[in-house]
Parts: sequence; structure tokens; C-alpha cells
Amino acid sequence: MVDFVSELISCRHEDTHLPFYPEHINGYTEQEIDQIAEIYNLEIHGQFREFLSQMGRCSGGLLWGTVSMFRYSWNKEAYTDYQKVLDDEDEINKPNGWISAVENKLFPLTNENEGNQFAYLATALKNDYVWLWDDGQPESEFSCTGSTLLEYLKWLVEYETKQARFGDKSVNFEQDKQYITGRLLD
Repeated sequence: MVDFVSELISCRHEDTHLPFYPEHINGYTEQEIDQIAEIYNLEIHGQFREFLSQMGRCSGGLLWGTVSMFRYSWNKEAYTDYQKVLDDEDEINKPNGWISAVENKLFPLTNENEGNQFAYLATALKNDYVWLWDDGQPESEFSCTGSTLLEYLKWLVEYETKQARFGDKSVNFEQDKQYITGRLLD
């Protein structure tokens, strides 16, 4: 079993100004994870299941709004039919290498680089690999990164905490919780 919390803590940049609230890290129960799988048409297994059970409800500041389920704009109704919406998009707008979102049970993992780069888990493939689509490229491609969920999240924590070394450092959980709280069942 992967200890996501310890693994991600070890990736935080020592000089980061991103607050960390380890006492608030919380995961979903097995029953809640099964509910999430049903609501969003997912097959939750392996690292994804471990991640949700350890820190899916609140990341404590290890992960922020870049991760879709922690973004303040996530709402269950909007994402319930997300896979179908992706598949129904005009063929012209789909990247090269696109795989069916419904058949592969895609879960939107992150939205980075000012909304141009999207990472997904293809949960039906049961292999923990992250898929990436960079919409900011003229010839966008949808492809498997070869990185597992853990590897990808470790990179993300290292990158985001390194970028957040400047500016004022403030710690206010009531203000920050909107960016670090999972919304899959809200």
C-alpha cells in the first residue's frame, strides 16, 4: 500500500509559502468511494483508491485547486455526465490519440498551465497511469504519460511548492479550505 501522505510531504519544497494543515488530511470511507465510483462512472482501484481513502476528502494543503476534485468550482452535477460531454465533442476539437471517455471511464485529474493542460485517469484500464492532453499545442495529442498517479502527484507537489516560494506567506485554514477540500460527494 502506498502512503500518499508521506510520499507527498517528502516532495514539498522546504521554502514554500503554501500552507500545510496535516491535521486536516482526511480520506473517504470505502462506502463513499463506492458511491463516487457509481456517481461518476469510474472503476476505482489501485493507487486511485488508496489516494481517495487517504486524502480524497481533504489534502491538508498537499494538493491545491490544480487538482480538479479540490477546485472550488467542482460540483457534482456538472461532472456527473462529464465523460459523455467529452465524447460528444466535435471530432475537430478532439486531440490526436483520443480514447473514449465513457468506455475508459476517464476521471479529470488536473487542469494546469492556465487551463491548457489536462490530466486524466483512465480508470477502466486499471493501470494507475496518468493520461495527458495539452490543448495549448497546435497538434495536441492525448497520450499516456507513463507516470503513475503517485509519480504524477509527487511531481505536481514538488513543482507547485517550488513555484510558491515568493510573496506573502499566510496561514488561514478557513480561507484556504476551499482549495484543499475534496468535493466528489458534495
